[in-house]
Amino acid sequence: MAARCPSAERSSVGASRPSSSPALWVVVAAAAFVVMDATKINVALTSIQASVDATSTEVMLVVAGYVLAFGLILVPAGRVGDLHSRKVMMIAGLAAFTGASVACALAPNGIVLVIARLAQGVGAGMLSPQVVGLIQQLARGDQRGRAFGRLGAAIAVATGLGPCISGMVIELDVPGP
Repeated sequence: MAARCPSAERSSVGASRPSSSPALWVVVAAAAFVVMDATKINVALTSIQASVDATSTEVMLVVAGYVLAFGLILVPAGRVGDLHSRKVMMIAGLAAFTGASVACALAPNGIVLVIARLAQGVGAGMLSPQVVGLIQQLARGDQRGRAFGRLGAAIAVATGLGPCISGMVIELDVPGP
């Protein structure tokens, strides 16, 4: 009976689904977009307030409502993903987040913007807990550490890029006065 090499076993465990799979990159990108969205809003608040003629209360709710909705849905959505399907919850969360993002961009006034941001927070809260679970499913062994490293790097970059991108878009003044 031949002896097995432990390092060969470890590397073969994740061989069927490497951490560079397209599905993993989609999961990491979705997480990065959620983080970027949470950080970019602070730079744009003054411009947003002027463009939709929002009150100071509505502007505060744009930020706080997103975080509140995100936090409230996070644990239940994670549990539903664990019990039923992380993939389905991820897709539903991504669809809700994307649809709400479009609604935010098209909001004619502060009330609509607040409601759209609440919906965006719900979508982000549905999507976010699925990320870690899907990484656990997609990567094995040494590949899992690399996958979580990529997730951490993507979140760090998104956190820094959010305000920068927001500032550049404001500076470009695409929609104009």
